[in-house]
Amino acid sequence: MKKYTLSLPHPPRHNSILRWWLPALAFTVLVPLCYVGILPGQPWHRIADFIGHTINTAIIVATFIVVGVTAYRRRGTPSASLAWWMLDTPLVMVLLGDIWKLLVHAPRPDHRAAMDGFPSGHTMAAFALAYVVTEIDPRLGVLWYIIAAAMGWSRVECGAHYPYQVIIGALMGIAMGTAVCHLAKGVLAPRLYHWLRARRQRPKINLDTRPET
Repeated sequence: MKKYTLSLPHPPRHNSILRWWLPALAFTVLVPLCYVGILPGQPWHRIADFIGHTINTAIIVATFIVVGVTAYRRRGTPSASLAWWMLDTPLVMVLLGDIWKLLVHAPRPDHRAAMDGFPSGHTMAAFALAYVVTEIDPRLGVLWYIIAAAMGWSRVECGAHYPYQVIIGALMGIAMGTAVCHLAKGVLAPRLYHWLRARRQRPKINLDTRPET
């Protein structure tokens, strides 16, 4: 029986400095933005709402396109397996984000009935996706981190989250991106696939010991 070995891409070496400086800089900008408070004027609220809805959807779709196109261009090489990042990141976001919200039951500033304010899922996803994109193309990573910081600010400006919920969400997103990109066997999706494939390749044992007639 052929043994299946899971191979994930090694992070590129050319962006090792940006890998740490970009999230640190974006986080440093985000913290004071969260504590600026709600800016006066309806236009700011509209801008924040646009970032939290339209830009949030666009950045998720754009990340999937970037990862998918890069994996396709590198097909036939070990780096092609970075497509796992495209599957692993949303699974980890659900695990860390949604389950954490169910466990903590933190309120939101807008007093919604659902106690799901901690952490900020939008901010967590934005920083996680920014980390993944930076591993692929540092130049795109700069843009993604700018959007991530703006995403965190928008959640406070809209009254959807308290500042601490956004700040912790950003830290969790950075940790999530690091885990997805740097763990040798990924976090969830690659391990699950490896386990399922190993089970399918396991030889079947015939328990019927009755003598043939």
